Amino acid sequence: MKLSKKKYWISGLVLILVCVGAYKKFINSDGDKDEKDLYIQPSVRTIENKQILSGKLVSSKEVNLKSELGGVIEAIYVSVGDEVKKGQAIAKLRTLPDPKMSQEAERQISVAHTNLERVRANYERNKTLYEKDVIAKQDLEVSVQEYKLAETDLRNANENKKIVTQGFSRKNGFVSDVVYSTTDGIVLDIPVKTGATIMNRNNFNEGTTIATIADMNQILFKGQINERDLSKLDLGKKMLIRVNALRNQTFESEVVKISPKGVDVGGITRFDIEAKLLVSAVDLYKFKSGFTASAEFVVDRVSNAISVEEKYIRYKEDTSYVYIKSGESKKRIILETGISDGQYIEIIKGLRKEDKVMKEEMEAEK
Repeated sequence: MKLSKKKYWISGLVLILVCVGAYKKFINSDGDKDEKDLYIQPSVRTIENKQILSGKLVSSKEVNLKSELGGVIEAIYVSVGDEVKKGQAIAKLRTLPDPKMSQEAERQISVAHTNLERVRANYERNKTLYEKDVIAKQDLEVSVQEYKLAETDLRNANENKKIVTQGFSRKNGFVSDVVYSTTDGIVLDIPVKTGATIMNRNNFNEGTTIATIADMNQILFKGQINERDLSKLDLGKKMLIRVNALRNQTFESEVVKISPKGVDVGGITRFDIEAKLLVSAVDLYKFKSGFTASAEFVVDRVSNAISVEEKYIRYKEDTSYVYIKSGESKKRIILETGISDGQYIEIIKGLRKEDKVMKEEMEAEK
């Protein structure tokens, strides 16, 4: 019986000690929690105010291939995405000669042929007279030159007829019914199909684009910047390019062009900019002309700035302030703030690192 009572006393004592320990732990943890939840301290950090521009990626060089002759697309030798070299055949045309040009070419042949017959007869006559010592050798030489010139005119007239009707002249090796690439690159677009009729390029007409070739060895970001931010951007400034299609991968770039003339977009003046992506040749294959992207650059930057999260600052008219712990009470502090990165804001005047900013007071005033 005495042994049972002794066990009860021991069990009760242990239970009391456990309860006392738990209560002390609760009190201490509650105090720590109150300290953590009620106050925040300013931190020292680097704050950057960044600007984001939207735009697209393009190749640094894009060429629209056009023909000097009008006609019908007879064959296309490449496909979109193919790599081509300078001088490579892209398409072949079947020319459709202009009736007026054909008629003029026929007229030139007729005139050249008639003139050749006349000059030939004069040459043969002078040759006979020279052999009879009737005319001087100089007169015969003039006839020979005229005869040769007339033969050249007839040949040129025939070659011109071939160019008008066939689109090429075998004599000089120039084949204008085949369109060749004028640069190394990748075929971005072929807006025409086999059998389509195209217009030639001349002084009065831009002509039909047969293919667009891009040099993808250098990629540019093209976007626009507002006039109010233009002073923050200079040639050579680094920007971070984020490419949407590449799961928001980022690449460094350098501003290479800022348009000297702005354009009005919805009442806001914007300036075109271009930035060259600073990527290795290994990464070039990742990019496609037309990818949407955004550019990010630093507008302002402050190092070793005392800062707090902007959500803990209260504003009244033109005044910003916080409450800090002052002994067992609180104290209202007027702040002078600087730049913000959207989360943290620079405190120029008003707070020290050791100050404790009251969070509950902020929440009570919301």
